[in-house]
Amino acid sequence: FAAVMPLIALKLLVVWDLIEDVLAYIANGPRRRMLIEALSQTISNVDDARAGVPLILIGHSLGSVLLGHSVPGLNVGASVLLTCGSPLELMAKAFPRVVSSSGSIATRILSSSGIRNWINLYRDADYVGRSLRVERFENFSEKSIGDGGHADYYSDQRFWRAVLDVGITKPGPSSIT
Repeated sequence: FAAVMPLIALKLLVVWDLIEDVLAYIANGPRRRMLIEALSQTISNVDDARAGVPLILIGHSLGSVLLGHSVPGLNVGASVLLTCGSPLELMAKAFPRVVSSSGSIATRILSSSGIRNWINLYRDADYVGRSLRVERFENFSEKSIGDGGHADYYSDQRFWRAVLDVGITKPGPSSIT
């Protein structure tokens, strides 16, 4: 039992940290708007300076929600939005006045922002990030990368394999199976 307690405490700390971040994002409208504006401006600056190099925007967890709110008003050329472990749909259900549904955000992003493809990756045991269930866009795709929790997507070889499989530097819609 003593050996299990540190693992339980670590999991509780991760959950508490997530709840704290989400509540800070949801409850503090001025700070949220400042974050969205700052990220939008940063993306625009990078887009202006990239000289034709593909721009790939990657967001994990709450970062994917922030990207979803920051990208719709931009015109960023032939870029790719890659989300992973995204709680977007979960947050839209819990906080519909603050977070739009993934379908609504997809409509704004994929029809007017210049994003060429949006790819969402998730794990089967991820209690936060799941399928976004966006079905009406050919340039939206998603895939489970298998078992695993919410943390450490970027150190998971399956994540990077899926990114490479998508063919994110190729023109036109991506499809992953």
